Amino acid sequence: MFNKVLIKGQVLGPVSKFYYKKEYQARGAPHYHCLIWIANAPVVGESRAEDVIRFIDERVTCNIPNKDTCPHLHEIVTRYQLHKCSNYCKKRRKFSKNVFVTKGKFGFPRPVYEETVLKNVQKSMKAEKRIYHLKQSEEEVRVNDYNPLLLLLWKANIDVSFTSECSLALADYVSGYVTKAERGHMQDLWQDILDDRGIYSKLFRIGIRCLDSRPIGLYETCDILLGEPLCRKSREVSWIDVEMPHKRKRNLTKKLSEVEETAANNPSTEDFYGEGLVTHFYPNRAQEHEEYCLYDFVAKLTYKGKDKNGEQIYRPLQKERLPNFIDFDVYKENQRDSFYYAIILLFVPFRNEDELVHDGETVQEAFDRHIVDHERCVEANEKFRKLLKCREKLKDIQDARAANREEENDVEDNDPQLMGQIKDAMNDVRDMDTGSGLTMQERESMLNVDQKHIFDHVKAHLLRQIEYEKKSKQEKEQSESVKPLHMFISGVGGTGKSFLIEAIKALVKSLWSTLTKQTCAVCAPTGLAAYNVGDVTAHRLFQLPIEHNGQCASYWSIPKASHKVMKTELQDLKMVIIDEVSMVSSLNLTYIHMRMNDIFKSDEWFGGKNVLFVGDILQLPPVRGQPVFDKVTASTLKYRLGSMGAVNIWRDTVTYDKLTINERQKTDQKFSEMLDKVRRGFPDDETLATLSERVFSAPIEKKFKILQQGGNAPVCLFPKVDMCKEFNETMLANLPSPTIKIRATNLINGTGNIHVCRKKDDDDLEKKVEKKLKELNKDINNTGGLEAKLKLAVGARVMLRCNVNVEK
Repeated sequence: MFNKVLIKGQVLGPVSKFYYKKEYQARGAPHYHCLIWIANAPVVGESRAEDVIRFIDERVTCNIPNKDTCPHLHEIVTRYQLHKCSNYCKKRRKFSKNVFVTKGKFGFPRPVYEETVLKNVQKSMKAEKRIYHLKQSEEEVRVNDYNPLLLLLWKANIDVSFTSECSLALADYVSGYVTKAERGHMQDLWQDILDDRGIYSKLFRIGIRCLDSRPIGLYETCDILLGEPLCRKSREVSWIDVEMPHKRKRNLTKKLSEVEETAANNPSTEDFYGEGLVTHFYPNRAQEHEEYCLYDFVAKLTYKGKDKNGEQIYRPLQKERLPNFIDFDVYKENQRDSFYYAIILLFVPFRNEDELVHDGETVQEAFDRHIVDHERCVEANEKFRKLLKCREKLKDIQDARAANREEENDVEDNDPQLMGQIKDAMNDVRDMDTGSGLTMQERESMLNVDQKHIFDHVKAHLLRQIEYEKKSKQEKEQSESVKPLHMFISGVGGTGKSFLIEAIKALVKSLWSTLTKQTCAVCAPTGLAAYNVGDVTAHRLFQLPIEHNGQCASYWSIPKASHKVMKTELQDLKMVIIDEVSMVSSLNLTYIHMRMNDIFKSDEWFGGKNVLFVGDILQLPPVRGQPVFDKVTASTLKYRLGSMGAVNIWRDTVTYDKLTINERQKTDQKFSEMLDKVRRGFPDDETLATLSERVFSAPIEKKFKILQQGGNAPVCLFPKVDMCKEFNETMLANLPSPTIKIRATNLINGTGNIHVCRKKDDDDLEKKVEKKLKELNKDINNTGGLEAKLKLAVGARVMLRCNVNVEK
């Protein structure tokens, strides 16, 4: 019926595109949802109102036919097309304080009109009402719209609606409704997917879950068994993965166990990857298709196999496919490189993907170069032209921001400011030293038993790595590979962790003394911790996403030019030591692993480099986020990385050793034991009694003044920021020098939501800025820990909360 009546018969007009889906209600009764595009149909707002009304009246009606002249149609309309309100369609609305009115969701009964009426589109859509009303009498206010011929042929309820505008809004709503998910136990299904069982066990459980959970009726069962298609569309859609190479998904051709074995023996091999569209089929296309870009290749050709000579055979499609791909948001800075790369990949013909972006060239620069070299792509591809319009709009926004001087402090992915930050960070890495001028033998002789045990273990492992590196390729294949060392060195305060770090850093430098670049980098999660070990923060070293509004930002890829600078400076890196690991969250640990993989182009854990984690897990936890040993939650992974599952990196990759000899409190064993009990959270009665003896009742500011006058100036610790702020204000007020207030210079970054305002909008803009500043000032975490008003006085103690420069 669909082909004969709607497509060939053109009952509603010449059909240019269509999509339909067969659906089954809970009781099993089948029904169809259809979305049909009519060629040359009028559009509300563009065509004359008379043309739109004529088009509707020729195809749709809600008239009840005369019982004498059209008895058969009259019977069908009165039997199937009259709307009867049920509890489902009734909506209760409050009319006044104690009065409630029940009204139907679907607008029945409809108003009486003598002629078909076209209403204002914007007002109707805003009020969620119909854009047009058909001619209907008092008796016809509950009749569903229908086409007479379709209703006679279908002999069941139908509802024909005219989609009156050409934007994606209504099409998106209709297609979303048509393709809504089936009812089932999806939460339990995802729980099975994210379970820690093996892959085969997961697949079996998922299959059973799908079969058991999905409701299916007799009609649907028969259609499936008989091969009846449940949906159909006029154009075939083909998906293209346009991600950058290091993010692109690839198919595996071997079993998981074989992949793990191959990767362990030869990490650089890619033999277990299958042939892909972008990596194999398109680059090896026939010479006659040389000028085809990837978009045309997918849209116009289909693969038929290989000939006797192993050459690929393609034939033209009778009906072109519709290539589809992920839409990157060009207005978001962390997606801009992906946006430009997707356009280049789709519309620039290539044989070698590596040649699309040259060394030292940003993706945007490559994009600009290709536009000049491949004008034919711009002319030939409508999709390309639409994407270019987005780029032009982005340029207008950037120009407006520059005119308003908002660009000064804005860091773009490929901005020179970002490049400068990365170069400064790499200079810090280059300037890392090994502390005092002690020789390697002197350092080893100063290690205690615990430190020497761990030092020897690390040294032996590194020596095995050096020996393996010296072997020939054939010898490496015959011997067992030496995997990188990923080790957690635990120890309470005073066990000599910092001294051991200096010794290991000197060891790495001595073992690879012929290399010119830095071989060992030490970092810490905070500026103060990094200062204590004389190195840089982990965020600075690896250019990690920083916290915004109390939450860690999503992972972002480093631009190619900046990536080259980091790779060049870190090319000789053999070991990374992360101090104070208790303050590293599990999400940041994942980011460090991903960044090292990006820098060193490796699929191994942490880029195939040795990593030592040093600290005490029972000390300060991450400010926000899960502890480093916890698995990243599924919701965090999905939101921050777009991933559905992950392993516990800490549990699966990190070994453990411990320092037990406390050098700091070795002369006071009782004090050391008391600190350890408090640290573990299990103080005994004796410990509590000792601590209670040291509780003072005097106000803390008074006690501080007494200690200060006695030659001591202790650091005061508070559990809450408000308590600390109150104490600081009291101490400032007690200083003899006057308090000076310094106002912060406020700059609101409009990235992602930019509005170019005319002069007449200045007042509104001022109000919006003032409102935004009030919201920001409620919590200093919204402004990177910086106060709106900074109070200072001569003699005040100052602590930098914003990490300006670790060295200073």
